[in-house]
Amino acid sequence: MARRAILLTAPARGLSAMALALVLSGCAVIHTPLPETVTPGLHQVQVDGQALQGEIHPGPAGLQLTVVGARPIGGQEIRVTTSGGLRNDQGALAKKAARATCAAAGGQFREKAIGKYDRAGSWLFAGGCA
Repeated sequence: MARRAILLTAPARGLSAMALALVLSGCAVIHTPLPETVTPGLHQVQVDGQALQGEIHPGPAGLQLTVVGARPIGGQEIRVTTSGGLRNDQGALAKKAARATCAAAGGQFREKAIGKYDRAGSWLFAGGCA
């Protein structure tokens, strides 16, 4: 049995390379640049009658929940705390405060961003504001 070589024309080779690049581009983490309308820094917010402090700054990529599991998300990190610190069981309050902080900074909160508790009494939402 003779082996047959498949010869690709130049346009077909280019198409294959482009298709491979397109497939691999989905594997990369996209870092969203800070929009010009977002004001980084400290922002005082009120949530459910409580005064909270949120801070927006560049940070590592975060994770967002999707139907196929957690996926990377780019954006700015939001740190939320109070004068006495937040507890581990105050994630819902922290998410509301992160949403308000991002809005106060002129950004759009990424609802699917996963929050993480910091033992120092803060909640972090990496990639939470864009």
